[in-house]
Amino acid sequence: MRKLVLALALTTLGAISTRAQNCNADFSVQFLSWNTVKLSPALSTDSALTQHYWVFGDGNVVTNIIFPTHSYSPGVYTVKHFFVRHNSSGAVTCTDSAFRVITITAPCNLTAAFTFSFSTTNPRELHFTNTSSSATPNDSIRWTFGDGTSSNAFSPVHVYTQAGVYNVCLRIQKREGGNTTSCVSEICHTVTIVASSNCNFTPHFTAHPDSINHRKVYFNNSTAISNLNAATWNFGDGTTATTWNAIHEYAQPGRYYVCLTIVDGTCLRTTCDSITVTANSIFNCAAVITNFYERRDSILQNRIHFTAFSSAPILDQLWTIKRLPNGPALTLHTNNPTYFFQDTGRYLVCLRALHPYNCVKEICHELRIEAPMPNTNPCNMQVYPNPAHTIISAAVNLTGAWMIHAYIYNSMGTLVRSQNFPGVIGNNIVTFNIQTLPPGMYTIRLQYEGHQCSANFYHQQ
Repeated sequence: MRKLVLALALTTLGAISTRAQNCNADFSVQFLSWNTVKLSPALSTDSALTQHYWVFGDGNVVTNIIFPTHSYSPGVYTVKHFFVRHNSSGAVTCTDSAFRVITITAPCNLTAAFTFSFSTTNPRELHFTNTSSSATPNDSIRWTFGDGTSSNAFSPVHVYTQAGVYNVCLRIQKREGGNTTSCVSEICHTVTIVASSNCNFTPHFTAHPDSINHRKVYFNNSTAISNLNAATWNFGDGTTATTWNAIHEYAQPGRYYVCLTIVDGTCLRTTCDSITVTANSIFNCAAVITNFYERRDSILQNRIHFTAFSSAPILDQLWTIKRLPNGPALTLHTNNPTYFFQDTGRYLVCLRALHPYNCVKEICHELRIEAPMPNTNPCNMQVYPNPAHTIISAAVNLTGAWMIHAYIYNSMGTLVRSQNFPGVIGNNIVTFNIQTLPPGMYTIRLQYEGHQCSANFYHQQ
């Protein structure tokens, strides 16, 4: 019903069909994407006395939108704009119309590509494989073989009558709805045809993947021939190489048909074989060496830093700390942890390291925690408030103007806050903001001029 009403209105406007000053329906077309346009009228001032009618040419219309946008399917369309101006009484004082023809063309995502291989029985017979992206047998396909002949087959076989060097080209033009489009792609390769197949050698090669990068394959040309003559590799993914041995990295895992062609004078032979590139390549887990070392903290002797190392990448670390002989086990799922041992004694520390391809290595060390050295220079310190919420303060009395080094450790012995405070003779107060720390037990430690003192406090939110 809306289209019918609009059609009647436009018919009426056509009957009036007058143009006056400031009455111009001309407009411009701007492509926002390959199929979306923005329409901009010459007179774009919005007013209650003006009206805009847009006909997009594909059965859709809009009214009273000054700058409309519209998306099309591929095709040719006539876009019309009707402009109407009224006076204050509502009477139509002028009308005008304009149109534009636009062509919507789908983007060309076609990329021509092909590979070829020689027949094992006829050195002049080539098998061409069309590996073009977005190509279908319904497209317009034309092969030119460089010897004056051509073919429209999707993947043709061609026999050359003469030896020589030929430029082979593949041209593809997309067809949609039975009609050709402007989407065209073309590619050419050079092929060499030799005079004879009477050879006294047989091409042979082996392939093995890289031990780390599973998509990287090493090709070893083991052809028994006195001279390392011309060799051509076709890796089965649209790429080639001309070295005697080859290294090739595939973009994706899969099964590929690899061909090696050897040319010696007038002699040509080709051999092909399938290889499988898998997501999991060969990884010698038995050869991986994994271990860790521990380092005692320079301030707290029972605070130990653990660091893992390995001959292969470590993807995950799981640490277990158990007091010997029958103590409970603590698990730390983190990289290179630091642990504060609360009690003296013997401990078994184990690292379970995960390497690529689900290779797991586990190593354990026995560790002895001795009693900490006595503090020969103690100090008197007051910590408040305790429990603390947002601020924790420590008060200490100095007999000299010394630098105060202040630290806060969590219950695991991990340093979470530190600062240096220039002290003065007399009472000194060191304050920390602990609002962002998680709730729990903490230790505050002060050091100055050979003295050290510590106290525990509880942080609650």
